[in-house]
Amino acid sequence: YGHTNAIILEKVIDHQGKKLNELNGKIYEFLHNDQSDKLIEDHSYAGKTIIVVGKIYSEANIIEVNFFKEKREEGKQR
Repeated sequence: YGHTNAIILEKVIDHQGKKLNELNGKIYEFLHNDQSDKLIEDHSYAGKTIIVVGKIYSEANIIEVNFFKEKREEGKQR
């Protein structure tokens, strides 16, 4: 059976730099598009902290991903 990858929001900032604390801890699914495909299909991101830039559709609990990258711990190089 199918499954959906999702993300728990830790820190949300709008396009004007305002923190949206009411979204912290919420679970959102990814809208499937070319930018989110790797997050949905590649399980190597599971359990990691990632930075996502995109649009949140709060009523549907969906994030439309425009860009993402893995957040690296300071001082660690890959």
